[in-house]
Amino acid sequence: MKKDELLHYGVLGMKWGKRKNRRASADYKRSRTLKKKTVKELSDDELTILNKRLNLEKNYRSLNPSRIKKGQAAVTGIMKGVGAVTGFAASLVTLINLGQKIVKAKG
Repeated sequence: MKKDELLHYGVLGMKWGKRKNRRASADYKRSRTLKKKTVKELSDDELTILNKRLNLEKNYRSLNPSRIKKGQAAVTGIMKGVGAVTGFAASLVTLINLGQKIVKAKG
């Protein structure tokens, strides 16, 4: 081996493009098992735990919008502007055509 040689062997058994399994928290796992039950099967404590977890997840999503939602909001704003301009142009063309018809009818 030379001094200026870089060797990398990766992690044994890992496949290219595959990620290592990430461990989920105990709270997350418990909420997912509780979510599989019907409401009638849940005790008061289990229902409280599940509601707390779901509310926390909902609040996190609302406070941290994804890039997709930001993009959707931008495109929606642009399309509203384009729609307004297009509608104005279409009504202007219609008025011009009506004006030309009136002028021809009188002339």
